[in-house]
Amino acid sequence: MDRARRNGTSIHSPFNIWIMREAQLMTDLISLIRTHLQSIKTACDLTQFGTQWSTELANVAHALYYQRIPDIWCEAIGPSAPPPTWGLNNFFSDLVVRAEHIEKVLTKGINMKFEKSLKEKIIDYLGREKHPAYNLSAFFHASSLFGIFKQEVAHILNLSDDANNGSLIFQCELTPRDREHIREPPKDGLFIFGLYLWGCSSDKNAVEHGISDAPTKNRDACSSLPVMHLSCVSGEKAAQSVAQQQTVPDTTSSSRTSIMDIYSCPVFCKRSIERRPTDVVCELDLWKKTTNTGLMSRWAWRGVCMTVKPY
Repeated sequence: MDRARRNGTSIHSPFNIWIMREAQLMTDLISLIRTHLQSIKTACDLTQFGTQWSTELANVAHALYYQRIPDIWCEAIGPSAPPPTWGLNNFFSDLVVRAEHIEKVLTKGINMKFEKSLKEKIIDYLGREKHPAYNLSAFFHASSLFGIFKQEVAHILNLSDDANNGSLIFQCELTPRDREHIREPPKDGLFIFGLYLWGCSSDKNAVEHGISDAPTKNRDACSSLPVMHLSCVSGEKAAQSVAQQQTVPDTTSSSRTSIMDIYSCPVFCKRSIERRPTDVVCELDLWKKTTNTGLMSRWAWRGVCMTVKPY
């Protein structure tokens, strides 16, 4: 809470409420893991082994013995919990990365900038300090960040809550930037990363061509998406942008034109079979340049989707 106050915004701002909740969930998860491990160690050190062995502790110890993630830990993580067979090494490595990122965001706060077309003025909404990019896979409830983003855009555009959902659209642009080298946020919107693409692939060295039909080379069957520039615009502005880019001359042949094949791709917490239909984070547009106008609906048939976790 003290760190949230130091980022220069109200403690009751939507972002601070959300990030403090994320930090509390991470603290509770780490405390649960520490308690179980310490209890197992204590029980193993007793001369009368098993006298302090509860059913819950026995289940945790059994899972750890077979290098599986205990079910009670997965329940504490929530919708983005990994499958038990994901492996303890992957689990603890991911936990460290998530905890470090949440701590950084909690300390720095969020900086969202939007340019008003009429007044040509940049407005800083939340936080004096700027966090350059957000790792969506680090958060328990990444969908809340999108909600806060849309809420702030609606505020500056003077949109009511009823008109908010239907008139604002998320747009994303693949960038070739390395997330380790990003020091400043974009002039408008957010830099996000930590998303995984299923059903096709993406190459950060060829982002000008959009996504690729080629299968991913990753053994996990998913492709790690590069840093994306996320913006939130009105439906009218989004339609104008699509119309301008819909038909692009093909430099390889004067007789053909490239069509901008755009797919509104759902973003889920995970792709595992136990995923619930309500575990949808948001929808983001993916695009690809193509000369075949008869395959515009192939993305849905192939089950193309994005997730915040590689499972």
